[in-house]
Amino acid sequence: MGKKKKKRQREPMEEQLISVLERSSQDLQRHLSLDRELRKEQSRGLVEVLNKLVDVIGTMAEAMQKR
Repeated sequence: MGKKKKKRQREPMEEQLISVLERSSQDLQRHLSLDRELRKEQSRGLVEVLNKLVDVIGTMAEAMQKR
């Protein structure tokens, strides 16, 4: 019938390697998340600056048309 597989004992070195890989993965996920947030903030700032620039150019264009 259905035999259950026995889990083999891991060697201490395997345990250490797994632990290091898990920590590295978590650190990478945190780093990527922070990087994503930073890029969002930078994008918002860039859009804000571009909107101001468009407003200034529009104001200048109106002033030039009135001359």
